[in-house]
Amino acid sequence: MRPKGSLSISIVGKEDETDVSGRSQSADLPPLASPLLKNCAILVSLALVARLWFNFGTEHVNAYSSADAAEYLRYATALSRLNWLNPQYGPEWKEFIITGPAFPFALWLFNFVTGKAFDSQNFVTPLVFQSLVSSLTCAFIYLTTNRLFGNKAAWAAGLLAVFYPAFIINTGRLYSETFATFVECACFTLFAFASTLEAGPGTSAGTKNSETQKKFSLAALLYFLLGLSLTVLQLTRSAMLLFTGATAVFVLAQVYLATKNLRAPALAAASLLLGFASVLLPWFVFENQAFHKVSLVVDRVGHYNLFIGTNTASQGFLSYPYPDGRGIEEKSFPRLVAEAYKKSPNSFLRLMLDKPARLYKFPWNDYRTPLGPIDYKWQTAYHQIILLAALAGLSFGMITLASANGTARLSTLPGKFYLLMAFALNLPYLAFITVPRYNLTAMPVLLIFAGAGMYFLGRLLKENAGKNHIPQTLLVSALFLFFYLRDDLSSFSYTNPVSVLAVQGSDLLMRSLIAASCGLVFFVSLFLSLPLLRRSTCTGSQEDLKQVSFKNVGLNLARALTILQAICLMPLLLLPQRANGRFQERITTIDPPAKIQGELLVPAGRLSSVGTVKPRYLLIDSDRGEILRDDIKFKINGREVVAPLIPGLAILDDWNQLKVRTDGIAYLECAYIFDCMTQAMGISNLDIRQWYLLPLPTEQFKATTATEATSAVPLKANSKEAYQIEIGKQGQLRLFGTAASPPRDGKSARLLKPSLALYSWEKAFYGVENDSGLTDSRFDEKHSPRQSQWSVGIKDVNLPLPQLDANIYLLCQRGSPSQPESPPQVESQMVEGEGTVTLPVPEKILASPLQLLFVKLEKPSRDSRLSLNSPDKLPTLTITFRDKAGKDCQMPLPWLKNPGNRLHLALPLYLQKIPGNDIKIKLDCPDRGYKLSLKLTNLDKHPLESPELY
Repeated sequence: MRPKGSLSISIVGKEDETDVSGRSQSADLPPLASPLLKNCAILVSLALVARLWFNFGTEHVNAYSSADAAEYLRYATALSRLNWLNPQYGPEWKEFIITGPAFPFALWLFNFVTGKAFDSQNFVTPLVFQSLVSSLTCAFIYLTTNRLFGNKAAWAAGLLAVFYPAFIINTGRLYSETFATFVECACFTLFAFASTLEAGPGTSAGTKNSETQKKFSLAALLYFLLGLSLTVLQLTRSAMLLFTGATAVFVLAQVYLATKNLRAPALAAASLLLGFASVLLPWFVFENQAFHKVSLVVDRVGHYNLFIGTNTASQGFLSYPYPDGRGIEEKSFPRLVAEAYKKSPNSFLRLMLDKPARLYKFPWNDYRTPLGPIDYKWQTAYHQIILLAALAGLSFGMITLASANGTARLSTLPGKFYLLMAFALNLPYLAFITVPRYNLTAMPVLLIFAGAGMYFLGRLLKENAGKNHIPQTLLVSALFLFFYLRDDLSSFSYTNPVSVLAVQGSDLLMRSLIAASCGLVFFVSLFLSLPLLRRSTCTGSQEDLKQVSFKNVGLNLARALTILQAICLMPLLLLPQRANGRFQERITTIDPPAKIQGELLVPAGRLSSVGTVKPRYLLIDSDRGEILRDDIKFKINGREVVAPLIPGLAILDDWNQLKVRTDGIAYLECAYIFDCMTQAMGISNLDIRQWYLLPLPTEQFKATTATEATSAVPLKANSKEAYQIEIGKQGQLRLFGTAASPPRDGKSARLLKPSLALYSWEKAFYGVENDSGLTDSRFDEKHSPRQSQWSVGIKDVNLPLPQLDANIYLLCQRGSPSQPESPPQVESQMVEGEGTVTLPVPEKILASPLQLLFVKLEKPSRDSRLSLNSPDKLPTLTITFRDKAGKDCQMPLPWLKNPGNRLHLALPLYLQKIPGNDIKIKLDCPDRGYKLSLKLTNLDKHPLESPELY
């Protein structure tokens, strides 16, 4: 007989439901020599080798201190310098209270244990710490899965965690999510063991049973450690306060239902509270002494993150220029959400539909860092396989197993529900800025259920081979979903060497119906597989099974979860989402000797009017800096255009907000933040997808009339002017466009194009539209359809690109120019071999607020392209000046980090905004093989002021 007041009904099923030592999963923690801990040691060793290999044995940019990681390093450094006997808190502690103290303290403590003085420039020790923490996370995942699903499922989950790319790669970044995931997994393991003990608090009174007393003490210890871990977790990630409260409710409810008395929950609560107090009390003392306040919540500017995350104008990302967030701190969370909904209900609902894909579609790898030979695309594939396996595991894992004696084993259900609760409490992140790193604390739950799903599906396939085809249907539908939804791209080829990718398909309705139909087959086959698994996990005669107490609890729970999954996920398959890419965007890849050709029809006289000198540009959408390479050729009306390109990012910055640091370094925020992010990826700002503007001379605009051009569009004679555009390249070239929908009811649908002046580094690095590189950093704008036709030329043959509107425009500015055709200018002499060019800025140039700087680097030899991995050879472009106090200052312009053999750029500058005098522009290149030149001229208008697009 079982002791009265036991905490659970712990019975094993078939052989897999015993631990590796052959014993049932009973009350005791495994002894140190048990096979269970040996398995943990194996997994930790494998994981540690993989993580140390990545951090110290592979070629990649070390981003350990980039972005928010610098904040954690700063406070770990402050902790290391603190005199604990006489603490003094200077300005460096200003934001420590909102950073979360647990992770900086852990960094410092690990360094202290190693016996070395803390040094923020030492990246080895903190990366070893992150690697060790992530490796132990794999052990906790194994232990939790073993306790709740059996050893074979635990091996599957543990190995998935060992090689999960986001766990490995993000040990190289000092962000708190890796540490938070480790502590969270410790909580999972503690609760899984505590909830399946055969005795607990309150059951030892009045008995001399030493075994029961031992288990009582063990339960109290587990709950104490759980309370301690929960407090560390919420002081690491502020959102985990909800997890702490929910865990307390789970513990009290589980203990009461198992013991049916009030004393046991009271003693469990006392153990939890003691664990809370062991961390909170020292933190409160420190908080009160340093900041003269006591707060349980570490507030990571939640109001601002919610305001941005629900902003439909910027599609839930932080945009530049920034949105107006004045007064949001005084508003409640529900009010912020309601206001965002009222602005545009349809846009708000579409935004919320995007959020699950943003958070869970890709693994956390903001910089798309390769894992040795494994690039980001294959990391994403691994992640998405885990998601599909987890869907099966969420249902299969709820099946209640039965032992040979027919007693139902329900003791694992609290632990399984605890995991589901933990996953659910990660979902509020969907309302805020959805940065992929926020999904890291949800991944252990998905990995556990993925391990269970893989094991149970394999078991079903093996036991039903030749008998029942439902498991095979489930597997086939899962594989179809995986391949059909990969990157949300379908490809087709007009002819070699031209290929066109149609983002989200040429027919959104048909694509949605196919995906939804396959998803329906997946969930139906999953639902029908559940009774098969139920029978395969039971032993004994059918008569014995009829006597099983609560025999249908697990099956009914599994069915309910399957239906719930279908309800939540079917809309994501049926409805198109912006997170899967700009609707009906076309990506055209052209291999040499092909070239793209187009004809734009413009109202007569708008561009070729005699006597005007309005600035005109060719506007081109390009990614990865391809358009800058020296073998590109631009032609308009048969005449080649040789001019510098203006990067779209370079014209965004607000020079009124120019900042000068105490060390004399000046910077512009947009370019500076993009530069910080791109450096961590090993690229430059020029590699971000953006608009490039090619200044066009007036003589290019001797247009032919539409009657002289070959146009498929019927036009009245002389009502339009036709401009022939040709872009050719010796290397591969990718260009972007939009599917031009045919008119419906006499009206043409407006086309979605990238914004001209609204960019976002968050969208570029955190977006999930592109699993081969960075996401487009721009937001969507609606444009009216225009009269154009595009084709690909291969030798003397033109292949039409039907219903394609390429992202190539002619841009002209409205209004008459106010300056003469030849504005004041100054330029340096072309020099070779000296490595430095300095251009003083005269007063005649400063008379105008806006200037255009022409920068040219040219190397006669065909050396390999330089990269950020050769910092000693990279050129630099700097504006130097002397401030009002006479201090020498400098302003680096981050545009020359991948110059190749030739780079010709034009950069708009507002030199009047520089707070100083004696302004000079300096171009320096350590590689003496380049010819260098600078030219500065006044510009009458900002390139995007009053634009007209044709």
